Order: sequence, then C-alpha cells, then structure tokens
Amino acid sequence: MDDWVLKTPAVSTQLYRAIGITENDDGSYTITALQHEPQKEAIVDGSASFMPVATTAHTGGLSAIQNAEVMATDGGILLTFTQPSFIGQGLKYQVKLYRDKKLYDIYDGLPEPQLAFNDLPDGEYVAEIRAKNAAGQLSEPKTVTFTVSFT
Repeated sequence: MDDWVLKTPAVSTQLYRAIGITENDDGSYTITALQHEPQKEAIVDGSASFMPVATTAHTGGLSAIQNAEVMATDGGILLTFTQPSFIGQGLKYQVKLYRDKKLYDIYDGLPEPQLAFNDLPDGEYVAEIRAKNAAGQLSEPKTVTFTVSFT
C-alpha cells in the first residue's frame, strides 16, 4: 500500500483512511477518505469526551438563532426567533418540528424568522431552528419546547 500526501499552505498533513478511489473520465481521480484520529481509542477507553479538531477554514459563518419563543394565538401557535448576525444575501430558516420525540414535519426555506402552526394535535413538541445561507449551509440548532393540550 502506498502512502500519499497533499501539501498546500491551507491544508495540514493528517492521517486518512481511503475507502474509495475512482478514476474519472478526464483522467483525474476522486478519493473518498475518512479522517483518522490516532488518539480516539485512548480517549474512548479513558471515558473522556472526544472533541475533533476543526479542520477547515471554510464555514457557513452562521451563528445560532437567538431568543426563540412560543406564543399561543387565536389561530394556534406562533414560533418567533431573532435573526442571527449575517453578512450576505439569501438568509432563510429551517424548522424541524418533533412531536412526542418523533419527527412531525420539516419547514425549509422560510423567508422570515417566524412560523405559525395551526391545528397541531395535542402533544409534547420540540422545534429545532437553524439559519440557512444561500449555499445551503446550516447554523447550529436552537431548540425550544412546548406543549399543546386542548383537552
């Protein structure tokens, strides 16, 4: 087995396990690899929490949603949240709604930092809210829980 190294100022040398190499029509190759963390076994065996090192300088730059609130309205439930600081265009939102710990619905591409729910059945709900930029990159989730009980 041959070892290979990619060396550029932006990428540091790290260990990877190649799980697939495919030759493309133009003569180039596509390499699929997993990052190897040599300390992982020792960390897991020692019952320590494993926090991988960030390996890219290219992130979505999106901070998490803030101030998520749920309010009862005449027509149902209104979820509001504060827009994160963001430079650029095309900021949208994604809300995953869980009911009784099961995925209930996904609301993707929301243009405004609010969402109205009408006629939700009784249950325990968790709304997982993320900002989404024009490239489709998501922020870290912000969650808010609420209960619907009309009985």
